[in-house]
Amino acid sequence: MVHPDDIVAILLTGMGEDGAQGLKKLRDHGVLTIAQDESSSTVF
Repeated sequence: MVHPDDIVAILLTGMGEDGAQGLKKLRDHGVLTIAQDESSSTVF
């Protein structure tokens, strides 16, 4: 079994909201999450 402390999820730029929704679900379960910010994004 994988424990949330063993996972890091990273969201880079993309289109749509499916990535953000998935990242939120992981964060809600205690996973460390990192998202790219607008200033470093090629596509925003």
